[in-house]
Amino acid sequence: MAAGYELRCSHCGNVVEIVYGWYYNGGWGNPRIRADIMDGKYGQEAIDALTGHPEALYHIEANPYQCKGHFIGSRDDLCIYSNDLSNPELYFKTKQKCPRCRKEMKPWKRAKPVCPKCKNEMDSELIETWIE
Repeated sequence: MAAGYELRCSHCGNVVEIVYGWYYNGGWGNPRIRADIMDGKYGQEAIDALTGHPEALYHIEANPYQCKGHFIGSRDDLCIYSNDLSNPELYFKTKQKCPRCRKEMKPWKRAKPVCPKCKNEMDSELIETWIE
């Protein structure tokens, strides 16, 4: 399941909802996701990870990302893991780029984020946003 945070800027009123965690978006090993991987939707690195590890498990999960003052929000990542879930090895994870500056974004570490609108510090609050 996925949950979320609501980020609110007390200076300009900007509100951002961030969802994180895995959710049922086709589930582990969904054939539609596999077809997307093999069609190149996630790039050659994802194809190589899956063909190099045909037993691998894969799913889509939401993760929070932040770019230096340009963007903060959730993005869906494709994750390809070994099929040993007691000690999983990550073979591939989507590299997210900022929709504004196109640079690679860093995962949000739940620190005080900077508002992309006014550049002041935002307040965060855990909210009950559950997605199945």
